[in-house]
Amino acid sequence: IVANTIADETDLLCLDEVAVVDVQDASILPRVLEILSLRGVTLVMTSNSRPNELFAGGLNRHVFIPPLLRALEQTCVVNSESSPQVDYRKVSDTPGKWAGSRYYHPASSPS
Repeated sequence: IVANTIADETDLLCLDEVAVVDVQDASILPRVLEILSLRGVTLVMTSNSRPNELFAGGLNRHVFIPPLLRALEQTCVVNSESSPQVDYRKVSDTPGKWAGSRYYHPASSPS
């Protein structure tokens, strides 16, 4: 129901810092991704973990991770070549210029 409601309201869904932290996440996310994909919603997702590292150490991970990985393979283009140690918020796009000159919204919260 939730995935269909989202699909009714948007064509693009951006999820930043995706983490699978418990059994509920691991069991629900594959079906949500599948429904959104079938309904034509474009997904843009970021994570600090590679797909095969999601739900690491989780309860019955061997049961829940294969459907999640299949869903990600079928619905997403995965780019896991970036170094996880690089904090791109601190990297300047102008040589010699400090990255802190960027503006983030909302300004009241750390980005």
